[in-house]
Amino acid sequence: MKLLLDENVPDDILQILRIKRIPVRHVHNTPVSGSNDEQIFLYAVKRKMTLISFDRDFLDDIYFEKMHYGIIFIVSRNKNLRTIAQSVSKVISENKSLKNRVVIIE
Repeated sequence: MKLLLDENVPDDILQILRIKRIPVRHVHNTPVSGSNDEQIFLYAVKRKMTLISFDRDFLDDIYFEKMHYGIIFIVSRNKNLRTIAQSVSKVISENKSLKNRVVIIE
């Protein structure tokens, strides 16, 4: 499973996930950096990537109705970044695929 971190996800989470050898890219390092949510979503879909975000907009029905490779929505920005990365890592290890699924990490 390949991951794409939305622009609102801190780089520290990227580094922690890479240490865990999880294939991950940050939107900042892609051609869609600075783009709107739909363009980021479509970029992830085209590359069969699971999108990770703090952005509640990705919980909108418009994204549920389209085929995608998973959305992980993180509710709280106040959590320790290592804890967030561990929660994401756990979701990845427990699921072979998140195709057309949304996971909410509280």
